Amino acid sequence: MRPQAYAACFAVLLSVVSAAPALRANTTSLSSNSEVVSVTATGVATPTSGDAIALVIPANTTNYTATPPQKFKWVETNGSSSYLSSGSGSVTFQIYNSHQPFKFILVTNVSEWSTSNFTILAETAAIDIASPQLPGQVHLMLTNITGQVAVQWTTNEQAAGAEVQYGTSTGHYTGSATASFDTYTDKDMCGGEAATTGYIFPGIFNNALMKNLSANTQYFYRVGNPATGFSPEFNFTTAPADGEGPVQFLAIADLGYCETDMSLEWESDYPNPITTTPPGTLAALKVAVSNHERDWPNTGDRFLEESAMDSGGECGVVAEKRIPMPIPHPGQQYYTFSYGPIFFIQFSTEIDFSQGSAQHDFIYRELKAVNRTIFPWLVVGFHRPYLEPSVYGSNDKSDIRNQADLQAAFDDIFFQYQVDMTWFGHTHWYTRSCPVYKRQCISAAADGSQRAPVHLNIGNAGASFSWDVIDPALLTQDIYAAFAMQHGYMRVNATRTTLHIQAVNSLDGSLLDDYTLTKPSNWKANATVQSNFAKTFIGNFTTTWAEEYGGDAYGNSILDAAQDQIFADNSSILATLANLTTLANPVTGPTAFESFQNANPIWQALNTAFLTVAGNSTAVTSTTLYYYQKIYGPLFEMFQQFPNGIFKGPMASAPLPINPPMGVALPQAQVDALLMSSSQRSAVHTSKNA
Repeated sequence: MRPQAYAACFAVLLSVVSAAPALRANTTSLSSNSEVVSVTATGVATPTSGDAIALVIPANTTNYTATPPQKFKWVETNGSSSYLSSGSGSVTFQIYNSHQPFKFILVTNVSEWSTSNFTILAETAAIDIASPQLPGQVHLMLTNITGQVAVQWTTNEQAAGAEVQYGTSTGHYTGSATASFDTYTDKDMCGGEAATTGYIFPGIFNNALMKNLSANTQYFYRVGNPATGFSPEFNFTTAPADGEGPVQFLAIADLGYCETDMSLEWESDYPNPITTTPPGTLAALKVAVSNHERDWPNTGDRFLEESAMDSGGECGVVAEKRIPMPIPHPGQQYYTFSYGPIFFIQFSTEIDFSQGSAQHDFIYRELKAVNRTIFPWLVVGFHRPYLEPSVYGSNDKSDIRNQADLQAAFDDIFFQYQVDMTWFGHTHWYTRSCPVYKRQCISAAADGSQRAPVHLNIGNAGASFSWDVIDPALLTQDIYAAFAMQHGYMRVNATRTTLHIQAVNSLDGSLLDDYTLTKPSNWKANATVQSNFAKTFIGNFTTTWAEEYGGDAYGNSILDAAQDQIFADNSSILATLANLTTLANPVTGPTAFESFQNANPIWQALNTAFLTVAGNSTAVTSTTLYYYQKIYGPLFEMFQQFPNGIFKGPMASAPLPINPPMGVALPQAQVDALLMSSSQRSAVHTSKNA
């Protein structure tokens, strides 16, 4: 062959080789628990908007149905605006707490991660962990013994000599405690994604206990291994002696979460220990288990329905291993602890708490035994709502049923033993009740102290708002003293005579609520007086329309039914909602946080769209109009009147309207026919009053 021909063939070969897709990361090894990795794709001959770069753990994965990617980014959207023309683009990923080597893959034609319905164009070399004994995910936990604080950290491997070192001056550690080890495998899970596609090796949990700590003292500590190195130094301050104050701390429920690098996740990838890291290096944690940690069919939760699958198969194992609490036995997620002048009882709403159950017996014993001379304040914490303006459903997982069950189990003993507050979440907003017994406000005692518990929902810590289960009529009742729909947390300051709480907006620091309970310094609990009052008390609360018809025979909430009706009547409403949601997406613009102000235009657009079609009698059913009259109309009007999301309480701008006129009225007989049969209504009433 002539030289010119060789040159031509070589040029063609070079062109083909250079056009082959390639994917490269800027590192082959991580040296810390938190690093940003840049990944670059080149040589993509036919780039599309459906091309993505995805994180895969572990690196030897080949079956992407069994082990789907952990998170991903679209190359065009996140990598390079010229990707479609150049075939090249880079994206960055924030990697936290990886305990196994991992890789990235470049894929195209993505339609479903879980079934490997995509084509792999290229992948990076494996990225390993340079220091397998590097401590990560360090967090503190209170125990139920004064003078002790537990600490947990995670490493990739188990190694003798792991310990916590601590002392009262920085860099000088006079105490130490050897760590024990724990972990969980896919075999420990109860099923679902937790045992299959969602399982990732979580690392080795190193658990150590710092003992004989002095009260109200700052301690400095570090964790690790003398042979392989220690973490940076952290510090915390212990509580005052039992019964003493003041104490300050934060309380939260229902944290939302997102990827800090704005990547996306496969929706069923659960749990995800790689991309999250718990708080708590400076303050100790105490937690109450929720449905998302515990519920799974046939594993001992209190729900009969097979659809109680909120833990994804974890069934409480992951929560107990990652944040160990002083529970009696595995699966019995209830315990007590104290902090200064406050005694806490934490229990689980996911397992049996009815009278006669082991959990109820435990709570009753603790209520009777707590020394109120030492601990003037008594707070009970759990997950599902005790008292809420929610109308979600009548099935055994619904808010209506669970509130009824909780009140039946605890109203009398909480009142008798003078519980001061209950804290819970599950529905994603902030609510404070008046001091309440049997759903009726109870006046204060002569000394100014309250005689009944105040119930607070603090489930507004970040999970998406539960706006569509609010009963406007219920919210107007005086048992609800404060209500706000903004993300935030609760700040608590307690002395022996005051329990001061402030609900804080986490976006701007403004107050959503400000409330104080007081007691005289010589206050004494009196269970006998409380019990005698309860014996003669007659409640007179009235259920609302939405509570009466809180769900259909299949367990759907009345609001779900109303929403289905509206969308069925006019599909353009659904399209409008979808478009507006896209515009408000934090990935696409500067509105990086969900707030009531950002979400309100969506609800108002939905309201406007409904009113547009409601004028056409052939476009909507009378059932839809009635649902709208009772629920959606008043709700949307309330949203518009209170644009800051604070509807009741000392920070509200105006009184909440009572029964605003909306929609059309229908004869009661027609309402009964539209909603449910008399037998179904009877079943709902029976379940609520059980």
